[in-house]
Order: sequence, then structure tokens, then C-alpha cells
Amino acid sequence: MIKTLQLLNVKGLTGQFELAPITVVTGSNSVGKTAILNAVTLALLGYVPGIGKQANSTFTLASGTRMAVQADGRMFQWEQKRLKVQATLPEGFVPAPETMLDTAGLFSLTKEQRTLAIMRACHLPDSMGTVSLVEQCRVICPSFPFPAMPDNVLESIEAMTKAGKAFQTVVKDRLGEYEAAAARHADEMAAIPNEPKSLELSIGETSEKLGGAKQKLRHCLNADGERAKAMEKAGAMFIPDAATLAVEVTQLTAERDSLPKEDSAVLSKEFDAKIKPMREKLGGIRATYKAASDRSKEIAGHSDCPLCGHAVTEQDRQKLVSQMEALTESGKGLGAEIRSIEDESGAKRVAASEAEAKRNQIEKRLGVIDVQSKSISTLVAAREAILESVRSLPLPEEKVALEADIVSLEAQMGSLQARQRHWQAAQALQNSADLAVKHRKEYESKLASVKLALGLISDFRGEVLGMVAASLLNTANRVIEPCLGMKLSLEEGDFRVGNASMLTLSGSERMVVFAGLQIALSAAHTPKIVLMDELGVIDPTRKELLFKVLEQLILDKTISQFIGVDIHPLPTLPTVAGSKVIKL
Repeated sequence: MIKTLQLLNVKGLTGQFELAPITVVTGSNSVGKTAILNAVTLALLGYVPGIGKQANSTFTLASGTRMAVQADGRMFQWEQKRLKVQATLPEGFVPAPETMLDTAGLFSLTKEQRTLAIMRACHLPDSMGTVSLVEQCRVICPSFPFPAMPDNVLESIEAMTKAGKAFQTVVKDRLGEYEAAAARHADEMAAIPNEPKSLELSIGETSEKLGGAKQKLRHCLNADGERAKAMEKAGAMFIPDAATLAVEVTQLTAERDSLPKEDSAVLSKEFDAKIKPMREKLGGIRATYKAASDRSKEIAGHSDCPLCGHAVTEQDRQKLVSQMEALTESGKGLGAEIRSIEDESGAKRVAASEAEAKRNQIEKRLGVIDVQSKSISTLVAAREAILESVRSLPLPEEKVALEADIVSLEAQMGSLQARQRHWQAAQALQNSADLAVKHRKEYESKLASVKLALGLISDFRGEVLGMVAASLLNTANRVIEPCLGMKLSLEEGDFRVGNASMLTLSGSERMVVFAGLQIALSAAHTPKIVLMDELGVIDPTRKELLFKVLEQLILDKTISQFIGVDIHPLPTLPTVAGSKVIKL
């Protein structure tokens, strides 16, 4: 038990309190009565269950920047630094099991939730586990969706039950879907005729005919254009006339033969041979003239020859002049003769060149005529081939017949394909129906197995609840039966008092039941300290009986300490076990 309790800034309360085996805190509203219960709770657990386990949550109880609780020398403190709360717990502190139930919350739960909340706080033997249950369920239902298993056996059972029921719902829904699908497929199959496999052969033959007819129609639609192009091509072909070509050959041959036979190259050689001596002679005259001219210049204005020194006479000068005049006349005559020969020779060579060019032109044309003459038969055959291809093209009247054939074949193909779709649908429906039956049987088996697994879990849950309830009810009824004259029992998963449901109890009766449950739960753990708020709800007669039972439970060490809050405490408390009233 806790003997000394010191508080600092816990819900506005600061002080030191001495506690007895039975301690009742009293006082008017808002003086800090509940703060003492919160402080004891912090000393037992390190947190207050209704607030939360985080340090920031616990600090909501503080009325300053630092809050502390000291119980029998063990210090618990919470301090806010820079908006962050730091918690300090005693070294080696091990929190007590969480058994503090909430009275209002407990009676607002459903019966399943209330039973689980009470049983969750009960102590179970270490040998009681779900390993064997899980193994048995896996054998019965291999597809059972096991959830994450909590440490508490009852919570594990509830989690398995919840998962199993959810899975059972899914299985039922899927089973219903497959049953409906099987029935729907059966109805649809009844309306679809069965077709022989030879239907595919008929579709292939009709498809081939239809393809051929469409190809012919495309050819027919293109025939007009092809015919116009072929005729244009045939008309554009030029085929020379053989007789006309023969006449032209005769004319060209005669013209060629009438041309001069002189060769321009030969004429050039003859001209060079004739003109060369004349040009050499003219060159000599020009050299002699130059020498006479140079001599005349040398002696001009001199009486003696500058070279030999003999006397130069007027006669000598006149002689040179006469010589130069004679040479000039001779050179003019020879030059005129050379130009005459050049003009004549040039005319002959031009004529020879023109004749030669004409002759080459005629020869080239004769070559072309020869090629044309030889290609006449080939051109005639090519044009005939083009005309023959035109004659092979389909006529416009064939188009009407082909279009009618295509319409008929398409109608035939549509009918065959409709029959094929019906046949394929029948096969698909048959497969779907077979699959639906298979899945239906599979889910019928699953449904049966999950029902067996849920039954096994339910039996195990009943066994666990019975084992837990036996010890719990025995201790709880040591409080409840003397105070209420009725026993607490567990029937069909819900706690009852006598023949009454817990929800029909009065406020006073509920507090007595709550006290019994709290004492029974605390008795199973260490330390065996019971905390209760709002004792004023219990009427005085039952409260007196409750404290007598509490004293006896403390004396026989079923519990070690009781701390309660009461606005109107009893005039006197039991004294044998030791009691105290703290008035705030």
C-alpha cells in the first residue's frame, strides 16, 4: 500500500498526504479530490488511462510548468521545456496492470464490449493461449484470415471472431454471386441453339467467295479508268510507215552521193604545200627590203660609209631607193597572189566541211530510219497487246451482277456469323456455368469450414470466459451480495445481477457492482490497490455495508488498500484495518 503521497501542481493541488488502508477524500466541488486519485494512478501506472500514455497528454493535469508526484519516496515528475514535456519516472519503475475501469463508460458499452472490457483486465494463467486454437482452425479452415494477434487471449479471440465473421460474410456473398451466375447462365444457354463444327467450314467457303467477288468488283470499278489510260497509251504510240521510210532512204542516199568528195583535210595539206614556198619568198623580199632600208638609214647624211669608210655617192643612195621600190612592188604582187590562193583554198575547205557535215547528218538519219524500220514489228505487237488488255477488261454491265452477288454473299455471311456467335456464346456460357458450379462448391466448402472454425472459437471463448468468470465472480460477489442481496453472474456473454440486466440497475446499485468488479480485478494483481470516485452515489446503508466488506477484504489481504472520493462520507469508518478521512 501507499503510505505517503506528495503532490505538486496536480490539477491545482499541492501538498503532502498520509494514507491509511482505507482512505476517503472529501470536500466540496473543485477542491482537488480527484487530483489525489489521479496522483495515485500516476504512481501506479505512470499515466492516467482516460487521458493517454504520452507525456504531453499526462501534462494536461498540470497547473504549472512542472508537475510531480512522490509516493513513499518514489518520484514521478513532468516538466515543460520549450513546448516539449519531459517525463522522469523512478529508476527500475514497472507499471502496475491497468485495471481502473470507467463507471460511465462501462455501462454505456454493448454487452459484448462490456464483457470484453471487464475480462481484458482479468488475470489469465500463462498456460492459457491461442496457439492450439489457431492450429485447429487452420486444419478445419485453411483459408481462415487470421488477424494480427494481440497479447491478451480474450482480445485475440475477439479479433479472430471478428475476422472470421467478416470472412464468412464475404464467402456468403461470393457464394450467392456464383449461385446467381449459374442460374443466369442456365437461362441464357436455354435460348441459344447448338451448332455443328461444320459451321466454321461454311463460313470459310462463303468468306472466300465474298472476297473474290469484292476483288472482281474493285477490278470492275477500276476498268473504265484503266481502259481510258490504255487507249490513250495506244494512241500515243508512233509506228513509222515502212514505205515512207524507204522513199526517204532513197532521197537521202541520192543527196549523200551528190555531195562533193573532196576532203577538207586533204585540201588543207595541198594548200599548205602550195602556199609555203610563196610565203618563204615573201619573207625573203621583206628581209632584203629591211636590209636595204637599214643601209639607207646608215648612209643618210654621211659622205663616207660608217662600216668600210669608202666614199658614198648620191648614185649609191639612189640605187638603194630604187631597190627598195622594186622590192616593195614585188612584195605587193606576191602578197596579192598569196591572198588569192588563201581565199580560193578557204572557200574549197568550207565547201568540203559543209559537205562532210551534211553527209554525217544524212548518215545519222539513215541510222535512225534503220532502227525505226527494225522496231516496226515490235511496236505493232506492243500496241496490239495494249488493245488486247482493253478487250479483257470487264464491261460496265458486269458491275451490276457482281454487286448483286456481293449483297447476297454478305447476307449469307451475316447469317452464318450470327449462328457462329450463338454457338461460341453457348460454349463460353457452358464454361462459365461449369466454373460457377466449381466455385459454388468451393465456397460452400469454405462456408462450412469457416462455420466450424467460428464454432470452435466460440467454444474456446466460452471456456476462457468460464475460467475467468469463476474467480472474478467469486471475489466480486463478496462485495455485491452483502450490499445488494443479489449475486453477479455471467449468462450468455453478459453480466447480470440476480435476474436484472446491468443496464436496468439504479445508480447506487451500479456503483456497488462497479466496486465489486474493481476489487475483484485489483485482487488479481500487485499492488492490490482499489481506487473509486463518486462514492456519494451509493446510499448510506449500502455504503456502510460496502466499507464493512472492504475492511474484511483488507484484513484477509484480498486487497491491500482502498482510496475513494466521497462528498458526504459516513460519520464513522471501520477502525480495525485502519482508516482515515482527508478533507480538502
